Amino acid sequence: MNVGRSPIERRSSCSSFSTSSPSPPKLSISSNTASAAFRSTRVEELEREISIMRSSHENIVAVLRATNKQHAANVLELRAQVAALTEGNLLLERQLTAKGELVRELREMEKQHQRDTVSVSEVQKILEIKDTQIQTLEREMGQLRQRLARLESDKDSQLYKQFQHYESRRERDEKRINDLRKEVLAMVRPTGNNGSDTPLTFAMLCVLSVQRAPGAAVGSA
Repeated sequence: MNVGRSPIERRSSCSSFSTSSPSPPKLSISSNTASAAFRSTRVEELEREISIMRSSHENIVAVLRATNKQHAANVLELRAQVAALTEGNLLLERQLTAKGELVRELREMEKQHQRDTVSVSEVQKILEIKDTQIQTLEREMGQLRQRLARLESDKDSQLYKQFQHYESRRERDEKRINDLRKEVLAMVRPTGNNGSDTPLTFAMLCVLSVQRAPGAAVGSA
């Protein structure tokens, strides 16, 4: 009946009950004894309830402390996870930045390769043109060498012809000189003491002068 009340209300109700209820004088001692027993019983009940409440409160406090510790541990773990996620995010951002740089470098290398390919093709075209020009010049030089060889052969043949011409002329002049000498000797042999030495000597000088003339002509030729 008094279980739901607080200890103070229970005591006040008990005291009011004991004081308000009139009793005859004969029953005062027995009622006091009953009240004392009831109070003692009630005190024991209250002490048990207080002990139960205290133990329950201690259990609740222990549970709350354990929950608080677990919550603190969870908070620390969450903070560590957040820090790890932040570090991983920063690492991913650095990797993305590095990959972006690598992609830009690869694109630049591809553009440079395309430019180099165009340059190489242009250089190949220029080399082909130069090769064609060189081959043309080599053919022209070969033709010039052939012409020079023909000119040299023609020159040699002309010189040989001139040599033959002058050689035949020299032989002809020597033959004429020999013939003139023979004529002079034939003219000199009949000379006697009749005083005709001077005309013969003069004629011989004329022959000698004639002999020198062809030699001079040959030398000048």
